[in-house]
Amino acid sequence: MAAGRAGDAVIRTTIARRPRVVRLLRDARLFAPLRIVHGGLKADERRRWRELSTFSRNEGRILRGVSRNRAGERVLFVAASTPGLYRIRVEGMLAKALELRGARPVFVLDRHDVWHEEHLRAFGFRDFVFFDDHAPPREPSEARAEELLARCATIRDVLGLEEDGYAVGFHSASRALNRMRRGTLRLEEPEVHAELH
Repeated sequence: MAAGRAGDAVIRTTIARRPRVVRLLRDARLFAPLRIVHGGLKADERRRWRELSTFSRNEGRILRGVSRNRAGERVLFVAASTPGLYRIRVEGMLAKALELRGARPVFVLDRHDVWHEEHLRAFGFRDFVFFDDHAPPREPSEARAEELLARCATIRDVLGLEEDGYAVGFHSASRALNRMRRGTLRLEEPEVHAELH
């Protein structure tokens, strides 16, 4: 999403690009509000912050208090960056149930996705692994995506894009529809173009 990419740009150009600083800000419950302020106080982000605060104050207070010795097997949860938080809450409840049986839940997240980690922290979880730490650099892929998109005049052109036998255009369009919560995409819209790569 254009807003997501703008948020990534905010992270890459500020003190929050340092993992230790991000961790300290998250532990102090300051990362999300600072990111909201730095991002221009967008209504959607403020709504999510209110939702997180309510969840943390009500359900989170109870869930953080329910835990057990987590000396058992590690259980890995891969939290895809889906736009809604319903899935992460369901996974949080499942992880909490497994934790009560002695398991040690570990979540794989995108470091700069504000809301997934914040909600999991409201559950009392602190064991995270970040895609960013293990993924190849994004710049070459983004440059190639931009190169492929430059040849497209219509969404049909995008849907037909392939790279090394993979239907990258179809997957990119599908992800854009999901993240932007739309039924159609118009290539001439700047936010659609930004989201496609």
